Amino acid sequence: MKFGKQTQAILTLVGILLAISACQNSNSHVDGDIAMAERFEFSGGGAYHPDGFGEWRITLAADGTFAPTYQQADVITEYGPFILSEEENKALWELIASAHFASLPETFERPGIPDETAYTFVGYGRNTTSKVEMWTADAKENPALLALTEKIFSLIEQHTKVEVQT
Repeated sequence: MKFGKQTQAILTLVGILLAISACQNSNSHVDGDIAMAERFEFSGGGAYHPDGFGEWRITLAADGTFAPTYQQADVITEYGPFILSEEENKALWELIASAHFASLPETFERPGIPDETAYTFVGYGRNTTSKVEMWTADAKENPALLALTEKIFSLIEQHTKVEVQT
């Protein structure tokens, strides 16, 4: 089938617009925002800290499955998984969204201080993985990250009945 140049140009333009639309509607977001995740992970760092702090890690699924793990040196204790209430799950995902991870640097902006621990935030989407690493002291200066980590630690304490040392 033969088309004129104008028809070919229109068909090419329609193809380009369809491709752009498909990219915008997919879960492979260019900004890599963790708020678009289907699963979220947090690590509090410190598993091998010389003062023996230990490290809390959580995995959160979109359906509210919340699985905390505590590691101190080579001893790992898994808790749950627990199913968060609808309100808990919604509140936690809202805090994740309000942290605006896409606007944060992906990795450390300064050298670490000896024995300093770091937080790691990871979001897994259908086609993407987004990761942000930040020194704990720097994260505590960010109100959104502070609110998020406080909520995570509160949920860990509530569901595991173990006090979280931060």
